[in-house]
Amino acid sequence: MLKKNFLIIIIFFVLLFVNNKLVADANNIDTSFVNNNNKFAFDIFSHADNNDKNSVLSPYSISTAFVMAYAGAEKQTKKQISDVFYFDMNEKKALKNFKNLDIEIESSNNKIDIFTANALWIDVNWHFRNEYLQSCKVFNNAETYSVNLKNKKECSNKINEWVSKKTKNKITEIITPDDLQLARLVITNAIYFNVLWQNNFDEKQTKNAKFYLTNDKSIDVKMMGNNEKLNYYEDNKVQIVEIPYNGKSISMLIILPKSSMDISSDKKLFNITNYNKWNKNISEKKVQIYLPKFKIASSFDLNNTLIDMGMPLAFSKEADFSKITGTNDLRIDKVKHKCFVEVDEKGTEAAATTAIVMVEKCAARNIIFKANHAFVFIIKDNNTNSILFIGKVVNPNLQ
Repeated sequence: MLKKNFLIIIIFFVLLFVNNKLVADANNIDTSFVNNNNKFAFDIFSHADNNDKNSVLSPYSISTAFVMAYAGAEKQTKKQISDVFYFDMNEKKALKNFKNLDIEIESSNNKIDIFTANALWIDVNWHFRNEYLQSCKVFNNAETYSVNLKNKKECSNKINEWVSKKTKNKITEIITPDDLQLARLVITNAIYFNVLWQNNFDEKQTKNAKFYLTNDKSIDVKMMGNNEKLNYYEDNKVQIVEIPYNGKSISMLIILPKSSMDISSDKKLFNITNYNKWNKNISEKKVQIYLPKFKIASSFDLNNTLIDMGMPLAFSKEADFSKITGTNDLRIDKVKHKCFVEVDEKGTEAAATTAIVMVEKCAARNIIFKANHAFVFIIKDNNTNSILFIGKVVNPNLQ
């Protein structure tokens, strides 16, 4: 049961989990880089929380877009971005880490529809260093489109068409014409994920059930049910169960707190240290699981969030992105992020996109796991340990 105004949290991560260091090294995956990405995932989730609303975001999409901006940053602007995102101060190494991780994500999951895409939309009336454009192409496979950003409607349509195509129409708009008023460069990332459960929930077992919003208030939701051997962890604060997707290279980790708490702001519980501990200690048990169906679509303007997290210079007239153009003439004007996730008896579909607009300066017992109140769940690809999505559900019936 929950106290009034208690949030039902769903943290939705798609990640690559390293089974051991030798596997990671063989695939050129820097485990400290992955752990740092996951630190950022918890940071951005706690700062960008939408209070009592359902929400989901993709820290991996945000980081991937920002590593391309980071590649063009210098001096204190570079340092602040590095501190917030935990990027290596050697930008070429940071870019290479993302390249290796993208390759690992897409190549190791042949039973899963998952891919990422990047693009640079550069103003034909502005000068850009070829070295910067080539670096983003080589390390991030970023497509470069020369467009006249003064034609705001035409360019926003092109960017949105690209986003819609890359997310299979799950996200159809990230940029408006007003977002391009002074734009010289737009950096975009998109990620799409669609996968079936290893063992589907039987649709005949889906029933109406109570989902508690507070101690005194509940709603009826469509609750799925299954009984199978699953990885499980429990302590005095949480129950955790891991549900594998087809092929078992990706799974969903669901974290159900045992007491009333505002999960999104409880940094003592939801942090990288506990997350790594939970993954380390989880083991196979027989579990009767109940999980509500849900669909979430979220939208974020991340300017103030990232400024509050410690990188105000990038948005100011003192910003230094001189490695992009060769002169100190750009700053970040807007950071926009949208994300979608849907979970049902068959599996999970998710998509996310990020746009950075840059402008000129002016065991034995049968365990019962019933997610009928606040819970956290994580979807992970069991090869490297990189967080791609994070979110929360306040009310499974809302979208």
